[in-house]
This record gives sequence, C-alpha cells and structure tokens, in this order.
Amino acid sequence: MKTKQLLTNLTNIIDPIVGPDNLQEVRKYIRKAGLRLPSFREVLHLVYTAHKNYKIKYFRDLVIKFHADRFWTSTGVLYMPKGVYINDNPCRSGNGFLDEGDLISKLKRSDKNGMYLPYGSYCAGHIDTSELTQNRFILALTGKEGSKRLEFIARENERDWKGEKKSTYLAALTKLPEIFNKKPQARHITFGCWDTDYGGLGGAHINTLVENYDLNEIKAYGIGVEK
Repeated sequence: MKTKQLLTNLTNIIDPIVGPDNLQEVRKYIRKAGLRLPSFREVLHLVYTAHKNYKIKYFRDLVIKFHADRFWTSTGVLYMPKGVYINDNPCRSGNGFLDEGDLISKLKRSDKNGMYLPYGSYCAGHIDTSELTQNRFILALTGKEGSKRLEFIARENERDWKGEKKSTYLAALTKLPEIFNKKPQARHITFGCWDTDYGGLGGAHINTLVENYDLNEIKAYGIGVEK
C-alpha cells in the first residue's frame, strides 16, 4: 500500500523500469504504454524518494539500478558559442534525436521550461557535495529544492564499493570547443551513479554530453510518467 501511495504521489510510473536499452527502444516502450519520458527533475525526485524508502522492494531495486547504470531523461542541453541552454521539454525526432532548431527557437522566445547560462557562470567536473546547492548549472537543472535532493543522494553515495570517498561528477562543457566551429550542439542528459570497478565514480553522475550519434550505442534505464 505504501509503495502505491508513493508512486501515486510521484505520478503514474512504469513498473518494472525499462532497460537498460538505447533511447529509441526505451522511448518506444514508454510511448506504447501511453506515458512519456520524465525530465531530469522528475527522475531526480524518484531517485530521491527511492533512497528515502530503501526498505521497500520497488525503491530498493531502483536504487540498485541507479548504482549499476543510469537513467534516461527528457531534458536536453544546447551548447551555444557563449553559453548553455537547458530545456526540460525539447522536441525530438522518431529515433530520439534532439532538434537543435527547436531548442534555438525556444531560447529566443524564453520558453518557460528552459534556462540560459553564460560560460564562466558555473563549474563542471568533480564537485564537492557541499557545493551542489550553489552551482548555477545544477540549480538550472534541478531548481532550488531539487539541488537539496541531489545533495542528499550524493551524500548517500559518497563512498564507492571500496569505501573511498567520491565527489559528484557533472559532465558538462564550460565552453564550446573550437572543433564545433561555433555551431550549437544539442546533448542528452542521463543521471546515475557508478560504483563499479570500471566506473568508480560514486556520488552522483550527471552526463550532459550524450550526442545524437551515441543514442544507439549508449544504454540506460527508462521510466515512464503520465503525460
């Protein structure tokens, strides 16, 4: 009963969780169920709730998946020549590719689901847990309350399986590389925590660098929520 109540509060969620699989297959399964892929904030809320209710099997299994791999989110990032644009509801093609033109259009009309940050206004890479709620990129991605949830998750996972302390890792660009020739580049966001031999990251890992052509190669879990 408690599990159903918590899931109802979070919105209607697919059980079991889909994957791990590439984004196209995950989205296909979720759409078939009449649901949608959640934003980063929604996935963060679910992972936070799972950590808070670890004794319940559904949430315990979710935390285990969070440790083993990562979750797809609907949130997209557009790296521009002078800054980065984050949007929770970008348009995608049938295969899941982000539409860069749509993101540019939403940026120009100040879409309510997006936020623009100039380069130099935020830090990326390894971030100490105590600094998460002050990081402008994190705040744009999660909101103030969400940054506190992320801090809680990071503290819960500060030690990897060897007992070594790990910081949260934000895989984000702090400037547009010259090789992009100043052309805007759209990226997908995933959220997870690797504490395995080959990953060893611990903490929390936010990857904003998944490119369109990586979508068939990278596999992650998917969650469906009500439209």
